[in-house]
Amino acid sequence: MSLYLLAGRFLHIVREPQYPELVTLLAEDRALLEGAHPGGPGAVCESFDRLFPWALHVERWALPRDFWSLRETDIVRLEHPITPEPLCWRFEGLRATVPANNSGQAGSIYTGTDTDPHSADPHSAEEVTGFIPLADLEQAKADLEKELESVGFYPWFEDAANLTAELPCNKHKR
Repeated sequence: MSLYLLAGRFLHIVREPQYPELVTLLAEDRALLEGAHPGGPGAVCESFDRLFPWALHVERWALPRDFWSLRETDIVRLEHPITPEPLCWRFEGLRATVPANNSGQAGSIYTGTDTDPHSADPHSAEEVTGFIPLADLEQAKADLEKELESVGFYPWFEDAANLTAELPCNKHKR
């Protein structure tokens, strides 16, 4: 069973058919989930479950240490989605830092930066995040998995009206 009591509130962990690589955390209280995703509250959505009205999608390995003993076979796989379709997708990944003198390479349309993996310093990396329109997910996955290391894709439920043709991207040195 994947039902837990955290801080006096119940949390249920399931797998949805539309997100085979993620687990869905269902909670009684939105506040329990809001701080659990590094991207912010846009990752939290309402669910179709009246007992657990809030949901968050994460990778299983990203769960807190308390849940590491949870085996994949212990997580209920639902037959039907329990959350709505996202407004867009958020991606997170790491890219080896590219030296400043490398300006002749083509840039990524998703990260907006020039890249040349052969000239990057392997000891320095930057965290790269951004948003992808729903229709562009498959192509973006293919492109970003070539460009970034440890890239993850998450459904995003904040208002996508603020996302322009040049989608936002944040970079942080690691």
